[in-house]
Amino acid sequence: MNAIEQANFCIVNAPDALVRWQVQSTPWLTFKRFVSYARNNMRAGLWRQWQAAIFKRYGLLLLLTLPIFRFGAEWLLVTVVLWLSMLSARAAVAIWRNRACYPGTIFENALRMLMMIPLIAMLDAATIIGTLQWALNQNWER
Repeated sequence: MNAIEQANFCIVNAPDALVRWQVQSTPWLTFKRFVSYARNNMRAGLWRQWQAAIFKRYGLLLLLTLPIFRFGAEWLLVTVVLWLSMLSARAAVAIWRNRACYPGTIFENALRMLMMIPLIAMLDAATIIGTLQWALNQNWER
């Protein structure tokens, strides 16, 4: 899509267009698909649009685990709470952004949050794994 845009083709925005996309039938198949997406996005040079933000978030969380050496293993609880807070905030933002397409009551949105938090965590893990696979393959191919 970036190449098409850079080639000066006529591009028209269609705000009323409806795109349907289905998640795979099982969590494992969804995970595998997102690992593949991550590798292909790296191959396409889309690090900044996709993976950079995820790696920044998890890099910060990793840094926040360092006080474990000073305060002991209990500090991991702080990191876990921060991680769950980050996932919750991302789920809440997604629900808010899509409120016009998927309106819901507070109860419905709470259920959506409970479904989205583990889904976002799984997709983050798939993205990290796919990116690392791409990086390792780049080094082996040289």
